This record gives sequence, structure tokens and C-alpha cells, in this order.
Amino acid sequence: VTKRLRGEKAQSIYHLRVGLGGGKSHTCILIYYLIKHHGKVASIIEERIGKKEKIKVDVPENTKAAIIDGLRINPILGFRFPDGTRVNTLWGLLFKQLGVYEKLREIDTWETAPTTDILRDVLKSPTLILIDELTSYVENVRYSPLKAGKVQVFLQALTTAIRESRNCALIITTPAGVYEEAYKLISELLGRYAKPLIVATGEESRRIRKRALFMDEFDTIRAVSYTHLTL
Repeated sequence: VTKRLRGEKAQSIYHLRVGLGGGKSHTCILIYYLIKHHGKVASIIEERIGKKEKIKVDVPENTKAAIIDGLRINPILGFRFPDGTRVNTLWGLLFKQLGVYEKLREIDTWETAPTTDILRDVLKSPTLILIDELTSYVENVRYSPLKAGKVQVFLQALTTAIRESRNCALIITTPAGVYEEAYKLISELLGRYAKPLIVATGEESRRIRKRALFMDEFDTIRAVSYTHLTL
């Protein structure tokens, strides 16, 4: 991921599909903090595996990061930011975090979805987008042909824009074993760009859950870094 953000040749889209508690959200946390708190997290990673594996974790200073959490935004009520801004859609949530919401507010509606050109224009600087619990959100809209269709259009446009932007990366997580009907609505689309990755084995998942419960924020990042940095 960091290679991609630096503009080097690397995979641009990752799809993490594991059982509940398997570490997908921890992976998102790790990579998010790698961007937002690079100095602290990079030193932890380099201490644990950097020298051994010769992994470079530098990211450009102007890198942006956005999180779309399918459990946080309601398809009907949307999501309200601390500054009072209420967004209605997944793409509205993305635009707000990337600082372009006022410019694109008019397309934060279920009547339309952003085109690839619009998204590509938004992604001019190094950008990491994390979409967690996607199937949970799709499960809530799949009985509405309008909303389900617009989510599919958005994902199609976003994945295309990411691939065509040389320093942007996208990580999508979907839990295995739940919301399978919702998963069917997006699996073919996601499969065009990235095969599902197994983030952790059963034993690794148990260790991750234990550490997530009993360690603080940065200790948790340290604990999961060895398992997940190969992304």
C-alpha cells in the first residue's frame, strides 16, 4: 500500500474477506494510523520487521486518508459530522473527508452517483481509502433497487478511478459468513480488481482479539503489524 501511495508500481485495490474477529478492522486501523501518525507507527513497524524484511514504510507528507464504515452511516439518515454537516451517501462521506464536499454537495444524493471522472479529479494527491463492513451497508439497501444500484455504480466508478490514479489505494473489507446475499451484489465487481485476501489464520485471529481487548491503541497496532504489513 505504501509503495502505491509513493507512486511506485504496486497493487492498487485490496479486498479483505475473513470471518468475524479475523483482523480486517485491525488491519484498517493499522494502515490508517500509518498515514495519520506516520512517525509513531513507522518506527514500531521498522523495529519489528523493517530490517528483517526490508520493507519501506515511508508515505508522502500530503497523503490523505478516508474511512467509509458501513456500520456508521445510515442509508436513510446518513451521517452527521462533528461540525454539523450531514452527508447522505457513501460518496458524500468520502467527499467530506477529502475536503471537497461543498464543491460536490449537489451529487450527495441517491438520484445520482459520481462518475469516474469526478472521482479521478478528487484523487489527484496521494490518497488511501478504507471501506470497512461494506456488506453490512449493502444489506441495508439491497431491497431498494435505486440505492443498491447506485452503490454498485459508485463502487464501479471508484475502483476504476483508483486504478487510473497512480498514487491512490483502496482497501475494502467484507466479513465471511454473514450478509451473503448482499455480498453477491458486489462480489463480481470486486473480483475484477482484487481477489479476496486471508488476513489471518484462526490462531492469529484469536491472538488479535485477545490483544485488542487488553492492549491500548498503539500496542494493538504493534501487535497486528507483523501479521498484516505484507499488504
